Amino acid sequence: MFVYTAYGLGIHSALPLPELVAAQSACDVVVRLAAEDYVPLGIRADTWCVHITPEDAWLAFDRVGMFRVRNGRAILVTPANGVDERLLQLNLVGLVLAVLLYQRGLLVLHASAVRVGRYAVAFMAESGQGKSSTALALHTRGHGMIAAARVRHLAERIARGGISAGEAADEIAKPCVCGIVNRERAERIFLRMAGRRVSTHATKERPERLL
Repeated sequence: MFVYTAYGLGIHSALPLPELVAAQSACDVVVRLAAEDYVPLGIRADTWCVHITPEDAWLAFDRVGMFRVRNGRAILVTPANGVDERLLQLNLVGLVLAVLLYQRGLLVLHASAVRVGRYAVAFMAESGQGKSSTALALHTRGHGMIAAARVRHLAERIARGGISAGEAADEIAKPCVCGIVNRERAERIFLRMAGRRVSTHATKERPERLL
C-alpha cells in the first residue's frame, strides 16, 4: 500500500498517487483495485456515467474504468482493459476524490485560492479561465497561496538550479484533470519567484564567501 495525506485525511492506496503528499498516517480512506459484482442500472463502463448519493457513488469513464466511492471511506477501482495508469491516477485525485469529500460533508470547489489578510479568497471559473494564473500572480505580490508549499518548494528548486521553470510548470499542471493550464504564464511567474530567492540566497551567502 502507498500511504499519503490530503485534505487532513490519511489515504492508503493500492495505486501510486504522486500528486499527493507521501506520509505515514492512519487510514481514513482506502483505495483498492476490485471488480464490481453490482452496478446500478444505467451505469456502463464503456461510456461516461455518474451516479452519486451521500453514501454510495459510481463513476464510469470510457476507456478509463469504473470507480465506486463508499461512505466517504473507500474507493474501489475497476480499470478498463489496457488503461494507462496515469489516467486512473488523474481521475482518482480529481473528480473521484471530490465525490469522496462530498460524502464526508465537505464542500468541494473548482477554484484556486489565496490568503488576503485574515481572509481566504477563492477564484471559481470554468477550466482555462485563469484561476491558477491569478492565484500565482497574487502570490508573487505577497499574498499567501492556499496550500502553497508545493509552489514554494518548486521555486526554491529552480533557484538552486535543480529544475527548470518549464519543468516546475509541468509539475503544477499534473493534478489538472481537465488538462488546461496556462503553462507559459506559470513558467514566467516561477522565474520571477525563483529570481527573488536567488537574490536572497546571494545576499546571505556573500559574507561567507568573503571570509
